[in-house]
Amino acid sequence: MRCIDSLFQIVTRRTDARPIAIVRMLVGLAAIGFAFEAWVNIGRVLSPQVVDIPYVVWYPRLPTAMLPLFIGLWLCAALAFALGLRTRVCGTILTISMAYTLFLDQQLYSNHLYLATLVVLLLTIAQSGARFSLDARWSDDRDLVLEWPILLLKIEISIVYFYAALLKINPQYLSGVMLTTFWPFNQLASQPGVWSAAPVLPFLAVVSILTELFLAGALWAPRLRWLALAVGVGFHMMIIWTGGSQPGVPDIPFAIFALVTVAPYALFFEFPTRHSAVPEYADVDKRGRTRT
Repeated sequence: MRCIDSLFQIVTRRTDARPIAIVRMLVGLAAIGFAFEAWVNIGRVLSPQVVDIPYVVWYPRLPTAMLPLFIGLWLCAALAFALGLRTRVCGTILTISMAYTLFLDQQLYSNHLYLATLVVLLLTIAQSGARFSLDARWSDDRDLVLEWPILLLKIEISIVYFYAALLKINPQYLSGVMLTTFWPFNQLASQPGVWSAAPVLPFLAVVSILTELFLAGALWAPRLRWLALAVGVGFHMMIIWTGGSQPGVPDIPFAIFALVTVAPYALFFEFPTRHSAVPEYADVDKRGRTRT
């Protein structure tokens, strides 16, 4: 009975609706970027010159002529989701659109899109439109939402960082070779003598692994959250500005991914307590004190 009671409390527990609303707005904007990215990628895969590599033969194939309509629906759902207009309906449409793209062809698989699909799904379940949304204008109970989808979303972000760090623990990455794809190092690595970045790359590879391991756990520690926020934002900004093919040109796909990854940081922070409204039956005297 105690296990059942504990499970019931976990499922029914409610929490502040403001953090998840902020995450919804940012992820909705990121979903717009994913839509344009999917437009290019799906169009390339649907080309007659490209060999189909479906996961299963019976999976419905999107006709090329329907691609603009599909992306248009995706964009409308993403914008409405960010604004909090019919959040659950638009979140469902957005989740289905992303999931359909992931399973349409093996050439379309993306870790970034996979994470975004899970995040949008959990945001839809978590009643993320309860605050800071157009839906909230027609809702009376909009201060508290279910906590368990938010907990799953927080766990998901930690898994992303931990698994990313775990995958990097291999000889190829630890040698620093993978970092030569970033523009500050792909030029310096070819330079001879003291200007060569080759001796530094293994050290930076270890630092990147430790950074992701730190972010996986530090967000759960109250004393380390603000430091984790600064480290996480700086870490993703560095990737965005150095991951592009040209110096000074941001990597847009990484920027979209960073928005989906960093936005849930808000879920780990406690927002200031809102002042409760004065009851209608209370009488307020001239000095501002309430008398019941």
